[in-house]
Amino acid sequence: MNLKIMLKRLWPSLTLCLLFFILLLTNIIPSINATTNVGKGLRIAVFSLLTIGLVVYSFLKKRRPNVILFSAIMVLVISSIVLSITIGNTTTIYDVTMDVSLVSRLKNILYPLEYLIMVFGFLFVVKDEIKEKHINLHIFYYFIIAISLIALIYSFITEWDMIVNLLTVSSPDHHAFPIKSFFENKNAYGLFMTFGVLATIYFLLGEKKFKHQKLVLIITLVLLCIGLLLSIFKGGIVAIILVGIFYYVKYVINSLKNKKYLCLISLSIILILFTFIMLLLNIPQMRPEGSLFNKIFVFLDQKLWNSAIDSLQIRFDMIARSGILFTNPLCYLGFGGSLVTYQYSALGIYAMDNYFIHSFYSGGIILISILIYLYARAFMGIKYIKDNKYKYFFLCSTIVMIICSLFENFGHLNVGIFGILMMLFSFTPIEAIKENE
Repeated sequence: MNLKIMLKRLWPSLTLCLLFFILLLTNIIPSINATTNVGKGLRIAVFSLLTIGLVVYSFLKKRRPNVILFSAIMVLVISSIVLSITIGNTTTIYDVTMDVSLVSRLKNILYPLEYLIMVFGFLFVVKDEIKEKHINLHIFYYFIIAISLIALIYSFITEWDMIVNLLTVSSPDHHAFPIKSFFENKNAYGLFMTFGVLATIYFLLGEKKFKHQKLVLIITLVLLCIGLLLSIFKGGIVAIILVGIFYYVKYVINSLKNKKYLCLISLSIILILFTFIMLLLNIPQMRPEGSLFNKIFVFLDQKLWNSAIDSLQIRFDMIARSGILFTNPLCYLGFGGSLVTYQYSALGIYAMDNYFIHSFYSGGIILISILIYLYARAFMGIKYIKDNKYKYFFLCSTIVMIICSLFENFGHLNVGIFGILMMLFSFTPIEAIKENE
């Protein structure tokens, strides 16, 4: 293929990967972190490029945004501006007096503008480019797998001692050995591993284009699942286990028709593994101190199960403590994407690790309605996808997003790596495939 023609076809995909990579760098390199001047400059540059690109595209293609979404987000923009202007330099919340910085006011206005860019950019512009084959989704998914593998290798090289301690040292502190690779925290690393696993599953379900591709993908899947387990990102682990169960049940149902012996073999293996784990957990003699089985038990019992229970208790406590916010009428309009943190601080809440509840507090009924609308469009769109391979994959991917968002506050509509991942693994491709069919 002529290089000029190839670049013409690939430049939208490569540009998307480049913008994503720049945002990724501001999350992983301390000297250009989003809190530094250089990091802020890079994020502003990406935001400006997206804005200019969308404006130019809308004029050239004569595209208009969805009236419902545009109107809802503009209400959020106006309310954020009003909140940022009217709040004083100091504010007293629940008898706690705090200074409100100018940066917080500006961020409060920026958040709904990000929503506008993300919704219009990915539900209309990027969706059209995918539909017209100018953006190849496969390139982006391979890009995600590559970064996930690099993150995993980096973790093995730089955190090997910590990984060994995580697997061998019994500790009541479940955060004593955080495996986070080059990400800001272990949950960010875990979520990226989750999307790496999803991208690998996507290619496993598709046509194989070279010899041994299936074997390479299976090895990649196993490695990324190991990375996900080591991150102890509970939401991602639960979500991927459910995806695995779904595809396994689907495989069993299909195998019953013409491959009954394979079905019986796989069911026997699952039953043996389940029995072994149950015996390991309940019979101490099977796991003598210092043995491999004991280390497996410590990891499963302390680092995963007990850690999950403790994390859930902490999250429920934070949510319960925030319940008083519902008594404030402003809650239903939203406290603002940035200003809501002052409400949390006054109540002693250090983090709201549930994206949907945080969205309600920050954007009120309007923002939570936008999210419901997006998910409703996604699930309705899945119904119209004829190819079952894509239908089931994007159904699972969307459910994974929901589960992960119940455990962490990863913004769907923020201009950042996780917002882009959320869009390109669910809302955007579903819209594009639905319209093509």
